[in-house]
Amino acid sequence: MGKLKQKMAEDLKLRGLCENTRITYLRCAEVFVRHYAKPPAQLGRTDIRDYLLQMLQDRKWKPATYNVHAAALKFLYSNTLERSSCGNPWTAFGRTKSIDSSSPA
Repeated sequence: MGKLKQKMAEDLKLRGLCENTRITYLRCAEVFVRHYAKPPAQLGRTDIRDYLLQMLQDRKWKPATYNVHAAALKFLYSNTLERSSCGNPWTAFGRTKSIDSSSPA
């Protein structure tokens, strides 16, 4: 990633994210780039979607792991690469509310 990694690190710092978040986002971006062995600028929405889906299915990622990787990729593409054309392949897992049948309505 080289210069792009440095730019992303600077962008993360400018955004005011804590050091642990910056380290995690950079690591997630590196794993994504290594997975495809291509610069992220050559990858698009379909690649991001396929990667996240594959990691969910093959690696059995928990929702928290998925969410942090999705957030890191969203930051990389939206902020560092300034590409909003990727659409939204990184939908986060939501928390579902359970309905407690014992409580009165």
